[in-house]
Amino acid sequence: MRTRRWHPAGLLLLAAALAVVPPHSVAAPDAGGREAVRIGVLAKRGAEQCLAKWGPTADYLDAAIPACDFTIVPLGFDEIQRAVDRGEVEFILANSSFYVDLEVRHGARRIATLENLHIDGTSHTVFAGVLFCRADRDDIRTIGDLKGRRFMAVDRGSLGGWHMQWREMKQAGLDPGRDLADLEFGGSHDAVVYAVRDGLADAGAVRSDTIERMALEGKIDAEAFRIINEHHDDPEEVHFRHSTPHYPEWPLARAAHTSDRLAKQVATALLSMPADDPAAVAARCTGWSPPQNYQAVRECLKELRFPPYEDYGRVSFAAAVRKIGLWLGGLLLAAAVSGHFVVRNARLRTNLRRSEEVAAERAQAWDFVQNVLDSLPVGVVLIDAETRRVRDVNPAAAQMIGRPAEAVTGRVCHDFICPNRTGACPVLDDHQDIDHSERVLLQADGGERPVLKTAVPMKVAGRAYLLETFLDISDRKRAEAERERLAIAMDQAGEMIVITDPAGLIKYVNPAFERITGYTRAEVTGRSTSLLRSGRHDESFYRELWETIGRGETWTGTFVNRRRDGTLFTEAATISPVRDADGRIVSYVAVKRDITDRIALEEQYRQAQKMETVGRLAGGLAHDYNNMMGVILGYTEMMLDGDELTPDVRGEVAEIQAAARRSADLTRQLLGFARRQTIKPQILDLNRTVANLLKMVQRLIGEDIELAWEPQEGLWPVMMDPTQIDQVLVNLCVNARDAIGHDGRITIRTANVADDDGAAPANADGPTGDTVVLTVSDDGCGMTPEVLAQVFEPFFTTKPRGEGTGLGLATVYGIVCQNGGDIGIDTAPERGTEFRIRLPRHAVAPVETEETAPGGRDGAGRETILLVEDEPSFLRAVTLMLTRAGYTVLSAGDAGAALDLARERGGDCDLLLTDVVMPGTSGPELAAQIRALLPNLPCLFMSGYADDEAGGLADPDSPHAFIPKPFNRLELAAAVRRTLDRHGARAAAPDPVGV
Repeated sequence: MRTRRWHPAGLLLLAAALAVVPPHSVAAPDAGGREAVRIGVLAKRGAEQCLAKWGPTADYLDAAIPACDFTIVPLGFDEIQRAVDRGEVEFILANSSFYVDLEVRHGARRIATLENLHIDGTSHTVFAGVLFCRADRDDIRTIGDLKGRRFMAVDRGSLGGWHMQWREMKQAGLDPGRDLADLEFGGSHDAVVYAVRDGLADAGAVRSDTIERMALEGKIDAEAFRIINEHHDDPEEVHFRHSTPHYPEWPLARAAHTSDRLAKQVATALLSMPADDPAAVAARCTGWSPPQNYQAVRECLKELRFPPYEDYGRVSFAAAVRKIGLWLGGLLLAAAVSGHFVVRNARLRTNLRRSEEVAAERAQAWDFVQNVLDSLPVGVVLIDAETRRVRDVNPAAAQMIGRPAEAVTGRVCHDFICPNRTGACPVLDDHQDIDHSERVLLQADGGERPVLKTAVPMKVAGRAYLLETFLDISDRKRAEAERERLAIAMDQAGEMIVITDPAGLIKYVNPAFERITGYTRAEVTGRSTSLLRSGRHDESFYRELWETIGRGETWTGTFVNRRRDGTLFTEAATISPVRDADGRIVSYVAVKRDITDRIALEEQYRQAQKMETVGRLAGGLAHDYNNMMGVILGYTEMMLDGDELTPDVRGEVAEIQAAARRSADLTRQLLGFARRQTIKPQILDLNRTVANLLKMVQRLIGEDIELAWEPQEGLWPVMMDPTQIDQVLVNLCVNARDAIGHDGRITIRTANVADDDGAAPANADGPTGDTVVLTVSDDGCGMTPEVLAQVFEPFFTTKPRGEGTGLGLATVYGIVCQNGGDIGIDTAPERGTEFRIRLPRHAVAPVETEETAPGGRDGAGRETILLVEDEPSFLRAVTLMLTRAGYTVLSAGDAGAALDLARERGGDCDLLLTDVVMPGTSGPELAAQIRALLPNLPCLFMSGYADDEAGGLADPDSPHAFIPKPFNRLELAAAVRRTLDRHGARAAAPDPVGV
């Protein structure tokens, strides 16, 4: 038997057991064929103008959604409510006030907001109201100054032309109907501005942008007006001067019966509408944006008690039902039930003839109500409004507080409920009709339990009470905290994170996405991920992706997408489905990483490997080729030195020798382009070197391009390897050819620039003093500043993938700097390009003659030379050249034979002359082994292939002597003589000997 009984007012909570669930609307199935879709439009200027303005939008949607047939339905002010109520339209396009009314009364929901096109070409989605007067009216500066003035607004139903301003007046304590001397309506925004300008009204109300528009149209001077009560919002929000809170432009809303599928299709199509589409031009807009927040409109209509808020703020039985919702409805129903029982009880007391069975039935009913209250999962507390003490609690409330009901009843409510808000009760102290807020309950252990509290005032038998219900939201708060931590992690992640709905419309992007793509979160939210498409993937690629994630599987792969600025980037992506509790896919989450730089580095590495392979191949071929050229050059030179040849044969041999020399030069160029050439700086006449290259350059650039050569006479000499000049000139001319395309001109110039000419160096490390300038210019497309900043970087190229190495200009830069020069560029888009290379002038030294060369005319001698060469024909040719020069030659075809000779006749050897690259043991390795036997034996290395090992020996700073193949007799003899003399050979140089 229960000992605790609820106060009669507590029985109102029986509503919890009597609440019913409202029926859900069901979308009608699509009709066969093309689905007819009607868009109702508020035709404020008549049906004809409405169709002219919005008909192209229906055409646009027809093309975007072929399965549907869209029709514009012009609706008058008195027709739109009825059309929506009867389901005669699927979508509604109306002003913001109408939309809020349709939203509240008929369940309309906005799917997009119009982007208005201003006369100045800017796009706007929000507007505000403007209060204004003439600038010379010093007596009107605030809203209060409008009292007793003549005032003109646009229309009684105009939101931006009257309602927003009316609300500001009301909040400032001014009643337009009572305090204004006269209130008129001009019928249009322009009419109001003219009336104020001409003194027909003291002040007026128009929509923001009106004054600016009329000024741009030349109708008024904007400086002739003053804005009253001017607001200073973020100019990104409202672009025009205004006096009220801002509100959004017209929304397109879906009717309650319109399917989600159709609404999403229409929204996607409208959000993708280009600003230059005929539909946008006809509507005088720049397209559509995601739906804006219309709370400012709701607040204005509520405060003015305009439809649908005519009864807003009035406290009535019906209002209380709406505010409490199902709970209060149930409570009132419970009150009716209990009242019924009270009446019945009274009747029973006055009617003693009623049976005892009826009394027992009444007792059972009371017990039933008590059981319902005690079994509710929602906490319920009844508080005496005067004493603030708890009158009753149900078990759920006691459990949430963490104390037994007896320990709570009779205590001041703030001991347990909202402990930090003593004296600040929204209902009892602030006189609100209802308090629906998140609060905390203080538990016995000092902890706090978060709850969602609803509190309403009520009176029973003339006494005031506060009825409070609590819903434990601890789990929700924990989930929110977890979501917040997850959101922070997502916001701080270096990878892009994108969450979409099942249709691919973006719901969330993190800052990494904004940073990499250039789009802001606001720009992409509600839009399809297809806005990033680059066109690099075909439809089958995307179809396979959607089929994979549509099956609930994870898709992994790479995209080439397009940033907001139009540049492309590559991303590695993993896209996974997200399911709800029922297993349905409700969204997709994509984690993506920008791998553009990584791919570029990989491509650079592959390109470098390819160039390395080409270089090794070229170098290997050049090695064997140089050996053969050395044989030909050696024998032809020795033949021409003799007297046995007839004049005809001598001429033929000379032709063979010239051809061999040209072949050797070609080999040197091949090695140069493969970057495996040993440089041999020489004193050069740059004019002669360039002139010899012109035929080859013309063949490279083609006959369509004119090649002009403008040398300066008396050009100073420079010290440089001629093959490097070849590389520089060919790379610059090929680069110019690519910039020209067809039918252009390349000009090559040389010039002397004296130290006192005042020319500024291209960089701080450039040459000082007199310089020789080589200029290559073209009339091609030129370069942008962005390209110019990277033009000398290795692997940078503006050509399509696979068509350029990005090494040409980097090679030019390296060669110029290696030779103490600098390079400057003068260029601009569509103005051509000029490369200006400055090389230091070489102080000409006396040229050594054969008579003054060490060792006589041909470097002859009588020493003994240990010669090692694995190519037999070249071995014989070198042996013969050295023998004719007077040397004794011990020849060996490999390292083993050379070691044997060193052991047997090492005491006779004065010099080791060995090839660098040989099978088995290399030349440097052989030299080390022989020097172990003969520590003081000097070495002269020779090679036709400057690999890493030979290149080091060829370095001018190397302590080892080196001669590159092919060489002639005099070059060989001079190199041998220098090496012997440098190391102090045992035998003195002999008198010159003829060969």
